Amino acid sequence: MVVWGMNLSEPSNITTKPCSQTMAQGLSTKEPRRVYLFTHPRVTSNLLVKILNVKEQNVPPSDKGGYFFQTPVYKAIELKIRHKATTAWTDDEVSAIRELYEKSISDLQKWIDEAEKNGQFVFIKEHAIFMIDPVSVTNYHPHKRADKERADGTEALSELRKQWQFGRSCGEVELPNPSPLNQTVVSDEFLLSFTPTFLIRHPALTFPSFLRAYIGEGMPKTNFEASALVDELDHSMTFHWMHHLYDFYVSKGIEPLVVESDDVISSHEVVIDYAHHIGLDTEKLHWNWSPASEKQLEMGGNSRLQRFLGTIMSSSGVMNDKMAKNLDLAVERKKWKQEFGGLIGEKMVEWVEAAMEDYEYLKERRLRPSST
Repeated sequence: MVVWGMNLSEPSNITTKPCSQTMAQGLSTKEPRRVYLFTHPRVTSNLLVKILNVKEQNVPPSDKGGYFFQTPVYKAIELKIRHKATTAWTDDEVSAIRELYEKSISDLQKWIDEAEKNGQFVFIKEHAIFMIDPVSVTNYHPHKRADKERADGTEALSELRKQWQFGRSCGEVELPNPSPLNQTVVSDEFLLSFTPTFLIRHPALTFPSFLRAYIGEGMPKTNFEASALVDELDHSMTFHWMHHLYDFYVSKGIEPLVVESDDVISSHEVVIDYAHHIGLDTEKLHWNWSPASEKQLEMGGNSRLQRFLGTIMSSSGVMNDKMAKNLDLAVERKKWKQEFGGLIGEKMVEWVEAAMEDYEYLKERRLRPSST
């Protein structure tokens, strides 16, 4: 498998395993196994990984905790282009982001190769939105986009997406275009080399928590700043991407495992069932642990990491107050408007309400405790 460089007619020197070998390993019932856990920020994925005790499950560590595609996304946010049409990006911006995606894929493949060479379990956690190609991201709300990508129509969008679809060559063989439901930057073949699993959480808990962690103390002070933040986060405040990725696997005859956050918190049975299905040692699961030290909680002065990881690292076990079980949406709506201000508070209501259909669709297909 070759990852294409900026010159779309010439392959770069970044290579991965032959496609047939990649698929055979991913779909085999023999060890080593590959599992992808697709998540969204603030769906308690750190809690699930903590309970699964992956450090003791022969899963190799990774520098970013599994988020191999985080770097190009954060760079696009830093450049303030993440929400802009890719046709409006400068050549330098396109080159910078493409280079980071190529490196992400190369790093991921090296990590997989090393793990499988050592007979280790390939278990990767990734926010689905991090893997979505930039053209799909900026066209998530086409009715709001008055740019060239919208005007050119679906066929032109498909052509634009091709420059963000990496790993489409296997040696000298060109792979088919990704399926319409595959809106990621990787090929169908790569996705199909993994056992797919999904973790979801009620959007009324997920999105406000994500917003708090994302902005920290930097709450917008003007309507202009609030509007800019809404544009920046619009494509992230949704389960649209996970829904489409789930349907991609179903279209290929694969039924992914779905786990809901409330079940992770309240049901040992569901987590044990999940661990059993993906081949982890259920005897190594743990429900209590020692909280991190003050030095560990400082996380090298990285305030973003502190906001996203501080809760789980300072905990000593599962906290039952993080459930949606007794959620009163009318009360929550009032809280959002008071906490986030009028414009963002109203938008939070829209984001949550719009996400419910995707959330309920996935929730209906989740692993359930035997008592439900």
